[in-house]
Amino acid sequence: MLAETAYADPIADMLPDTLFNGQGRVAALAYAAGLRPAREMIPPFEDEAWLEAEFARRGVFSGRD
Repeated sequence: MLAETAYADPIADMLPDTLFNGQGRVAALAYAAGLRPAREMIPPFEDEAWLEAEFARRGVFSGRD
């Protein structure tokens, strides 16, 4: 999609009335419309438990210098 086409869409002019900006503009607009973040919207690498497991798997912070 060309940038001109995207910016011609009416959503480009919509400003969400919320401080929530957790997964970008579209999610902020959905939040302002009353929808709450679904777990499916959040990628696993933003989950603390997933990060801890991944760090352990890769040996990060394992005491190696």
